[in-house]
Amino acid sequence: TRKRKFVAPLVFRYVKSSSALLAFTRFAPVTVTIEMPGLDNSYSRKAHEAISDALAASDIPHAYHWGKALPLNPDWVSKSYGQNTVDSWKKCRLKLLGEKGSRMFSNALLETVGLHHP
Repeated sequence: TRKRKFVAPLVFRYVKSSSALLAFTRFAPVTVTIEMPGLDNSYSRKAHEAISDALAASDIPHAYHWGKALPLNPDWVSKSYGQNTVDSWKKCRLKLLGEKGSRMFSNALLETVGLHHP
């Protein structure tokens, strides 16, 4: 069988940390981001999944950019941010939007990663 390679440039950026509850740039004083822009196809999705699995198995503190390829499970969210932070974010969201607004402005991503209000 032919093996396919995942090809994408690696971009490292250093970004000032943020105190926002679910900021992926949460690690002080500076967060190093690793970006891998490339095609969205089955090969790149498998590569991102392998990278996510390796990070999850490591002791490396990490989070994911909310608009990029990220693991679609709630485990990484509570591990990256801490369950107390996740709970605080959900409470703030509920206070801002109310019950009806929280349901109205929910989506598959929020539900999949455990950030929706049931």
